[in-house]
Amino acid sequence: GIRDPLWSRGLGDVYKRQILWYNRMHSVWITMKRLLYILIALTVLQIGLHLTEIIIDINTHIVHLL
Repeated sequence: GIRDPLWSRGLGDVYKRQILWYNRMHSVWITMKRLLYILIALTVLQIGLHLTEIIIDINTHIVHLL
């Protein structure tokens, strides 16, 4: 009889699709990790800048008190 192309795929095709899917998901994961690292770095930088402003502000007030 005539075989349905959809059901006649071998396991090799299934494995190839799984590998392609895994590679795609791995790339997405790597990209998400990089974006998270950038976000953390920017947050730390912003906190650092904010703390620097606070320290400068405190030093200014101390100088005025003297």
